[in-house]
Amino acid sequence: MIRTAKHALIALAGVLAAAACSTDITDASPQTTAVGEFTADGMRFTASASVSGSRTLALRVLVENISETARQTTILGGNCMIMARLYHASNGTTAWSQYDRTPACQEPALQISLEPGETETLEASTPVEVGRGTYFTTATIQYLGGFPTPYVELIAGNVTFD
Repeated sequence: MIRTAKHALIALAGVLAAAACSTDITDASPQTTAVGEFTADGMRFTASASVSGSRTLALRVLVENISETARQTTILGGNCMIMARLYHASNGTTAWSQYDRTPACQEPALQISLEPGETETLEASTPVEVGRGTYFTTATIQYLGGFPTPYVELIAGNVTFD
């Protein structure tokens, strides 16, 4: 029980100090729900991840025309084409987010045109700063096709850092 304003300030200072010492990150990325695949404009998007070297995360987004006609779709290109997030496998909290480390996105649109059955693989890699262990990984793209929520977080699988 807090009895005085002085005690309340001391309690608040303790909470703030504990928060400042936390090792968790503040995830600045858009709030999304991770999905296994995303389909729009007759194109299906899926993702995969792997570790390259000791601390580099490699992400791939496969875009496949699943329609019976030639299709075209547009996503954000540039340095924010594929944005990585790693979650602690044990509890699902964010362990690392590329959104916290990318100062500004270049905004060119990437237009993808595919014939029926064709695929295109988009790739990105980034160094990550996490401890040893297994992490659940996602790749976020920004779909520019008029969708109400343009951010699509694709499940890319688990990766392990030694």
